[in-house]
Amino acid sequence: MHELPSEQPSTEFTSNPPGLTVETAPEAVAPVIPELTPQKPGPGLPMAFVWIVLYFAIQFAVVIAIAMAVMIGYVVVQGRAGVTAGQQAVRQPGIVLSLGTFAVLVSILTITGLALRTRFRRALALRLPTLTHLLLVCLLAPPLYLLVLQVAVWAMAILPEIGILEKLEETVKNAPYALVLIGGVVMPGVSEEILCRGFLGRGLVARWGPVLGILFTSVLFGLIHIEPVQICYAAFIGVVLHVIYLSSKSLLAPMLLHALNNAIAFSPAALKETVPQLSEVMNRWEHDGGMPLGVLALAVLAAATLLILFRQTQVRWYREDGELWDPGYVTAEMPPKRVNPRARSGSPKLWTVLLAAAVYLVFVAVMLHQLGLLPGP
Repeated sequence: MHELPSEQPSTEFTSNPPGLTVETAPEAVAPVIPELTPQKPGPGLPMAFVWIVLYFAIQFAVVIAIAMAVMIGYVVVQGRAGVTAGQQAVRQPGIVLSLGTFAVLVSILTITGLALRTRFRRALALRLPTLTHLLLVCLLAPPLYLLVLQVAVWAMAILPEIGILEKLEETVKNAPYALVLIGGVVMPGVSEEILCRGFLGRGLVARWGPVLGILFTSVLFGLIHIEPVQICYAAFIGVVLHVIYLSSKSLLAPMLLHALNNAIAFSPAALKETVPQLSEVMNRWEHDGGMPLGVLALAVLAAATLLILFRQTQVRWYREDGELWDPGYVTAEMPPKRVNPRARSGSPKLWTVLLAAAVYLVFVAVMLHQLGLLPGP
């Protein structure tokens, strides 16, 4: 939204000569210039697909360039024997994971840098969420992961698999744990949220409204995962991530939830020595058609009540004069500095807090019982 400087009347030659009366004509008064209509940000839907293609093209180019550089380095040092050694090196799980992570990061920074330039932080809402929203994100991660797992189970029953997930699992299994933590947990949460929620979603929600905009963004988020099963559950969690983004007005909130979801997905393998029953339970649910109906119902209720709390405590931006800042479209972006913005969050309803606490305690108790960590009837 553009603010135009008000025109001030000139103070030059304001004194009239003695005996001379000058009448001010109505036309001499400066007309009031209305505020310009804000322009909705992009990208629109067609350009969003173009950016997705560019996203993959940059990744491919980065991976090929680095792999070629590694091969050339081996050949320079070892001669002809370096060809085989170089091929083996670039196929190592740690190298594959590192290459993929770096390529994704470069592609995301290139795209957002080209499109947003100096407006990067404000447009994406790169700001700390409130403590309330941080707590809600951490509480939401476990029940949301179970819902994502159930969607994946349903998708696996009807959709073909092209093997990407199996290759990824094999790579992660054999890669160093530190690289798995960075490349499989942290970086996807950062890079994919910048691209989908922050960049693509900003334009699509502004132009199509919150319902269709979130739907389109989530479908695109699913498509970048390529594997049909992963497309389904990524699109599902994408809707939740976007609701949290618009409610918290902070991209760091969906980044954290995304990373926590990935961490829970890797936890059965990471905790197989200390909590072996976790892997057993997850494998049973994955191969037996999903979790028990009671557990699924509790996960739905826990996630739903927490999302209601998100909406009740959503952040809104206000101008210096106390008026609500409205750019003319739905967005999570930060206002420009010239409006001297102030962020305020809503207050949760007491009944929602009590209901969410009760449901969540039952959910935790049932999960501990399922894992054999809590005795039950």
